[in-house]
Amino acid sequence: MTGNILSHFVVAAAFIINAILSFYIFVIFAAVVLSWLRPSPDSPLVRQLITLIYKLTEPVFSKVRRILPAALFRSGLDFTPMIVLLTLYALKIIVNGVFQEVIFAMRVSL
Repeated sequence: MTGNILSHFVVAAAFIINAILSFYIFVIFAAVVLSWLRPSPDSPLVRQLITLIYKLTEPVFSKVRRILPAALFRSGLDFTPMIVLLTLYALKIIVNGVFQEVIFAMRVSL
């Protein structure tokens, strides 16, 4: 019985981590679209949205930019969002796989 309850907590943790990663992926897509559209910051709502997305993405983007070679930025294209997205998708796959193995091991041991 305890293993069954514990497996529900593991499933809940997997769901929460997956939801957080999915939300951050959505935020990165929003940042990319905003960089293409360049909306006018005249509206306070638009200004707050741009600021929020910038505050959520720029700390991660700046760390990735420090790691990447400067030659990638000479073309005028920023590959940082694509690299972060690929990393997040890989992380989602790894996390889901690990949680599935844990849950399977817990149910087999019962």
